[in-house]
Amino acid sequence: VWWESKLYRQILDSNFISVDFKLAPSKFDQSIILADFYPVIKGQNHIWVVASQRVVETPDCQNCFIAIPYVVGISDDFSEILWETRMFDSDTFSSIPSYDATSITQVEDGYIFAGAMNAGAGTASGILGKVSLSGDSLWLKHYIPVGWDSSRGLWFQLKDIKTTPLGNIVAC
Repeated sequence: VWWESKLYRQILDSNFISVDFKLAPSKFDQSIILADFYPVIKGQNHIWVVASQRVVETPDCQNCFIAIPYVVGISDDFSEILWETRMFDSDTFSSIPSYDATSITQVEDGYIFAGAMNAGAGTASGILGKVSLSGDSLWLKHYIPVGWDSSRGLWFQLKDIKTTPLGNIVAC
C-alpha cells in the first residue's frame, strides 16, 4: 500500500554521509501521507520516543482512510519496540475524524504530544495526549481557543509543545 512505511534510524557523520541505518522491528507499518514527519525525542530513560500515525482503510468510501496517532517507545539501539500505544478515541468505520501528532515532549511521569483532529465539514481541534513512561495511554484531550466557534477553528492545530521550569505545558 502506498502509505506504508517503517520507522528507522539513520545516523549521519559531520559531512552528512550515512554511517548507519537500522529499521525498527515494528509490529505494523507506520504511515506516510503527503509531507508527514514524526517527531522524536530521546527520553531520560535512554529510549527513543516517536509520535507517529498509522493509516487504516475505512469502509465508508473507496480509497478512504483514517490516520490514527500512536506513541512508540524504541530501545536505545533501535533493536526492540518497547511499546506501541494507540492514542485514539473513536472507531475506524469512517474516514473522519483523522488525527496527526506534530510534537512530543517528556514530562516527569511520561510523554505528552500535541497535534490536531480534523472531523471534516469545518470541525477541527488541537489535541494533547499523554502516555506514561512505560507507554500506558493516560489521556487524550481536544482543544479550540477560548471564544472561538467551530467555523473559526477550522483547521486549528497544535504544532508544538514544551514545558516550563515550573512544569506547566505550553502548546501552540
